[in-house]
Amino acid sequence: MRKNIFLTMVVVSLFFSGCTIMKDTSLISKPSKKKALVNFVRPSVFFADGIDVDIWDGTRYIGSLSAGSMIQTEVEVGKHLFLGNTENFSYAYGDLLAGKQYFIKANMFPGFWKARVALGVAKSDDKRVDEWLDELTPMVVKSEKDRKEFEMERKKGVEEKIADFEEGKVSRFATISSKNIHPILSEIDKKE
Repeated sequence: MRKNIFLTMVVVSLFFSGCTIMKDTSLISKPSKKKALVNFVRPSVFFADGIDVDIWDGTRYIGSLSAGSMIQTEVEVGKHLFLGNTENFSYAYGDLLAGKQYFIKANMFPGFWKARVALGVAKSDDKRVDEWLDELTPMVVKSEKDRKEFEMERKKGVEEKIADFEEGKVSRFATISSKNIHPILSEIDKKE
């Protein structure tokens, strides 16, 4: 009996562990020409939909990616190491160009306790991009205070994972390159 109660509590807590640090926002369709626009996407696929993925740009916390949502962030041009974290850490690394747009997808897999994440980078000709832009809800951290508090609580662990990457201890990661550049929405609208 106690075992059943415990399992029920675990399932309920995972189901209702939705992100309280995030809120809805509007889609960025015209980013700065001096920055790169990175879209983190996570379609709802039912598996692990109740488990959020924490997204980092190096040691800067970007937000919590839930199923059916996307997080857009404008970043400085140059090299970036993005991390996704659930039960594990996953990495996407590349040199981003000004005025360009990239899509990084959080793929979920069974884990030991909750679920694992693997970041993947959409190629330029990925037909799912239009679907993601139409169907996913853009989200943003509610406040800078919330973002900084979350970041400070977990920064040390993230720094350790970045050090592992820099020391060559991470052999599997997604690479961001020119094959992953997508047109900016405002440029597409001008052509139509």
